[in-house]
Amino acid sequence: MTSFPSIRLDKMLKELSNRNTKSLITSVSSVTNTTGFVPSDETFSKQVFSSNISNYKIVREGEFAYNPSRVNVGSIDYLRGTEPVAVSPMYVVFTVDYDVLNREYLLYFLKSELGLAWIDHMTAGSVRDTLRFSDLGRIQIPLPPLPEQERIVAILRQADDLRRLRAQANQRAQDLLPTLFYEMFGDLYSEEHIPEGWTSAPISEYFSDTQYGISASLLEHSEGNIGILRMNNITTEGALNLEDMKYLSPEKVDLEKYGLQPGDLLFNRTNSKELVGKTGLWEMQESDDFSFASYIIRIRLKENTVPEFMWAALNSPYGKAQMNRLAKQAVNMANINTGELGSIQIALPPKPVQEKFKMEYGKVKEQLNRQKTAEALFEELFQSLLARAFTGELTAAWRESHQEELERAAAERDALLGGAAAAAQETMPAELIQLPLPAVQPQRSIHERLDKGLQKLLAAIAEFPAYFRPQDLVVPDELTPIQTEAGLGVLAALGFVRQVQIDGRLVWRLVDALGESAEKPAELLA
Repeated sequence: MTSFPSIRLDKMLKELSNRNTKSLITSVSSVTNTTGFVPSDETFSKQVFSSNISNYKIVREGEFAYNPSRVNVGSIDYLRGTEPVAVSPMYVVFTVDYDVLNREYLLYFLKSELGLAWIDHMTAGSVRDTLRFSDLGRIQIPLPPLPEQERIVAILRQADDLRRLRAQANQRAQDLLPTLFYEMFGDLYSEEHIPEGWTSAPISEYFSDTQYGISASLLEHSEGNIGILRMNNITTEGALNLEDMKYLSPEKVDLEKYGLQPGDLLFNRTNSKELVGKTGLWEMQESDDFSFASYIIRIRLKENTVPEFMWAALNSPYGKAQMNRLAKQAVNMANINTGELGSIQIALPPKPVQEKFKMEYGKVKEQLNRQKTAEALFEELFQSLLARAFTGELTAAWRESHQEELERAAAERDALLGGAAAAAQETMPAELIQLPLPAVQPQRSIHERLDKGLQKLLAAIAEFPAYFRPQDLVVPDELTPIQTEAGLGVLAALGFVRQVQIDGRLVWRLVDALGESAEKPAELLA
């Protein structure tokens, strides 16, 4: 339950429908759930918008836009650039009453678990989960006074920046495996001769078995406990992403024929011209609950071939170039069959050299897994901060020290909304009122999962018996004051510290300190 009044968005939003009738705007954008507004030709491999964009909608700086069929996954944003862009006529474009609603606050809300739950509720039963503007207007947002919205946004923005930096670092880390392969075998496909002790043959010579995947129908809401890997579960880098899975019941899957075991290569035989040939490597020891769909070919290798090496070779620039050469275009899809795949010429080093690559591959994978765990932790913490932001918990101490300012701002808000906020009642659907907050409890066991910056910040905090201020901390030079404040916010979400008010001033306190009478900063005792 929130301590803020819940207000319908239609009291603060206005739909826009300005058309590009004179075709003065030539830049067409799409809105994604990760990067917001992006040029459409950067999002899609081919032009998907009409050559005549005179009917497209214009979006100007500060205005929101979303695809009604994609907003349920967070594809909404407001335009930050100064130059207007055009979006598809099917998009919804709207503006916000900035006197009562901060646009960043609204965006964070709509991307939060509570906001997405509202969207799901409003689109239930609609065609393709479409959210019309009228449905958006019926969503109720917890609405503190504008100064508190701005305070919440400042905290969330810092935490969001840390989360984005972590995600960017992880994305850069994906280059480590291709770099390792290039460093060990970079000249492999540029030399006319094959190094001594190597063999060169069609890749089929290294196969012990190939198997097309299962053709069973995968319903929209599949049932069972056998996970079926599809082409979208293989990334362009060759990693396996098991988040979006379909399932079949055991009686529908012949695991003896369609099962998986460590070392299996998973080759995507049908996809777009750019994506066909994606190749994943199955590494899970517990494989009894997984199979693969018909657009994937499972490849098992002979004993003289190390799967990690062959996986890297197929995902190398040489391997991808061969896929592109072999892919046969048919309408909107391209295909590479087993025979065509088997014709690719691969130079194979001696087994000890392959094993050396496998050892280095394992070290890099361990690092990538650690970073992936850290990224998941940051995402969990950020969702926890979002949840606490819209209940009022995140700014509770700040609110206490700004009562007079907030009372004036609340009165102005209520006047602008015609008293709607003052009279607001909790009318949310029961399933939304009961939406659980992400549970983040004090857990010292997750200390090793923190990145080095947060570990160093914790070490600095440990020098104080209980209460401290950010300026009292002796932190490493690489931590700026902004990073220190943002780091404290993350540690607060984890349950290591919390902000409290003492003698009218805000300070930080170790959660496990022994009682409120623990030692206080000297200046506060004066």
